[in-house]
Amino acid sequence: FLSRLLIILGFLLLAGAGGLAIYNAWDDQRAGDEVDSVIEPLEQVMDPQLFGNPDGDQEGLTPEQLNQAIYLNQELWELYPETAMPTAEINGKRYVGMLRVPSLGLNLPIMEKWSYPNLRKAPCVYTGSAYMNNLTICGHNYTRHFGRLHRLDAGTEIIFTDMAEN
Repeated sequence: FLSRLLIILGFLLLAGAGGLAIYNAWDDQRAGDEVDSVIEPLEQVMDPQLFGNPDGDQEGLTPEQLNQAIYLNQELWELYPETAMPTAEINGKRYVGMLRVPSLGLNLPIMEKWSYPNLRKAPCVYTGSAYMNNLTICGHNYTRHFGRLHRLDAGTEIIFTDMAEN
């Protein structure tokens, strides 16, 4: 009787581990899809051809986009580094910029404020500001987020582009 009970218990533990592995793979894929849905709209907002170019063609821009272009004056951020970093809203969430790790092929949107639900979507600002040189970004170890950072060597190029850098 005891051996059958142990076999059943072992089977249940293996099934639970398999279920957990499947859930983790699904959650990793979902997080990657979330990042993919934000990259293109965020890059469009950050496009220097639309913003920060007074001689550029601004015809057809919405009033919100024009206000954002005025808001994204980098000289003001350099003069007043304690000011909050500018953001853009995509799909109801606010982002401060993009983090790129060319050697890993990573291109990640960075959310304005961290929370556990936000971390399930994209890396987030944990504390600090790029203008104060104390920006700390946190993220999950999803494959499409920070899961491959252990492969980096010291001195690897990592590029953070905020909403004011045109």
